[in-house]
Amino acid sequence: MRIDAHAHIEPPGRSELNGDPWGRDRLLIDAADALEIDWLCCSCLAPRRPSLPEDFVACNSHLQHAIEAFPGRILGYAYVNPGYQREAVAEIERCVREFGFIGAKLYNEYKFTDPAVRPVIEKCIELDVLILHHAGHTWWPLPGQPNISDAGDFAQVVAEYPELKLICGHIAGGGDWEWTIKALRHASNVYLD
Repeated sequence: MRIDAHAHIEPPGRSELNGDPWGRDRLLIDAADALEIDWLCCSCLAPRRPSLPEDFVACNSHLQHAIEAFPGRILGYAYVNPGYQREAVAEIERCVREFGFIGAKLYNEYKFTDPAVRPVIEKCIELDVLILHHAGHTWWPLPGQPNISDAGDFAQVVAEYPELKLICGHIAGGGDWEWTIKALRHASNVYLD
């Protein structure tokens, strides 16, 4: 079985292509078919970031509709903004319990070491689901992503939460992947995509 652990469904209103309401997402399914990928683990990111609660709730509901539109192909990550702690925790709970999502997706609204992220981490541990976190470690500036987390941030947090299951997205976002691997060499509960 082949599983793509990090994919994305288009946000609401952006899926249509050539009259097909799921056209852009169907391209993802077609690519998975061509590559013999059985499951796509997907999130649906809000186009406006930092996202507001109504944005991430709408995106997660849209993702659930995509899961229904492509049965047996998509597993869901609940995308949330940890800055809205109460809403983020409630949304993860809703998505896991009601929709069967497998975890949470965090972008870079907050560094992973920020205390604002702690309730999300603790909720995922409680629900026994993983976190997929966008990551980057580059030698060039990323002015559009001032809060991007890297392997050092992940290693620090998983040392505090050894029961957390974490995927470091992008093995450093196209940056220094060798540094990322070295920084995570002792973090046995962090996986790389």
